[in-house]
Formats: sequence, structure tokens, C-alpha cells
Amino acid sequence: MNFKEISNHYFTKIITAPCFDSKHGCNNTSLLFPDFYFLLTSAIGLYNEKFPESKIIITDTFRSNKFQSKLHSDGQSHYKSRSPHHFGLAAGIVFSDGKKIDRTGNYKHLFRCMREKGFYRVKQERYNFQHISTGKFYELRKFIFIEIRNFQLRYRLNPTGKIDKQIIITATELSKRSYYSNTRLLHP
Repeated sequence: MNFKEISNHYFTKIITAPCFDSKHGCNNTSLLFPDFYFLLTSAIGLYNEKFPESKIIITDTFRSNKFQSKLHSDGQSHYKSRSPHHFGLAAGIVFSDGKKIDRTGNYKHLFRCMREKGFYRVKQERYNFQHISTGKFYELRKFIFIEIRNFQLRYRLNPTGKIDKQIIITATELSKRSYYSNTRLLHP
């Protein structure tokens, strides 16, 4: 995984998203890192080859720190904050009969398909998959912390290494300019 590309995605898509500081989960697949989303849909495609009648729904694509903290407090996640969901590198998968969510699909086969595409399943979060090992993920978190601090220094913001309203405003404005000029926000 390219940490610079993930960091750029985090700054241009995730920090600027309306649900960034939400108390609830988010199901917006555009917040998933593109390489992750491609592999996720590939794994779902493998599953559908054997069970074409199954309808799979991608859920829980982004988790704000507030929402992640609540899940951790409730014993539903071992990550207290900044989980792989927070960076677009994890998603939940459920089945649907077209009317309601159904968690009784063939998860055993789905797990095999996910493993075949290199996914990891977090034990505490049975229906969630991430495409980064825990060790690599902690390296990524450190890398992004440094990127946040560098961003704050570059744009003369308070260099705390934490996301605050000023960094969200700045990243949103720069993201708009970056979109129109077709340049990268962090790594030209």
C-alpha cells in the first residue's frame, strides 16, 4: 500500500466529507480508498460467482472518531479511534433479501473470497474487513500523523498533529482548488 496515496485520499476525500465528525456510521463508498474498493468489489464478485442470487451490501465504510469511540465503549471494536474505517481501508459486509439486512448469508464462503483477495477480518468485528495488517496499519497512522503536522506547518496552522476545524476548512478549500487544477494536494 502506498502511504502517500492513502494520505492524499484522506486529506482530499475524507477530511472534507460532511460525515467526517458524525456521531453515526457512514455508508458512502466514495470515501473508501480506490484500491481498497476495487479489491472489495473483486472479492464480492468472487462470492457472487458461486451465489449469484445473493445481494451483498457494503456498509460502515467510514467511521468518525466519535462513532469509533462509541463502538469501542460498547465492546464492538478493539480500535478506540482512528480505525482502518477512518482512513477508507475497511468496510462492513452484510447480506440483504431486498427488504431487510440479513446476517445469515454464507459468510464462510465470503471469508474465503476475502482472504483470497488479501483481506483481514478483525475478530471483534465479524462482518468487517480490512486490507491492511494491524502492524502496517499502525505504521500508516504514524505516517498520517506526521503528514497532518506537516500540513499544519505548511499552511501556518497550529501544528498539533490533530484534525481541527481550521485544518478541515483549509483542506476543503485546497481540495477544491486541487480538483480544478488536477494536482495533488499533498504530494505533487
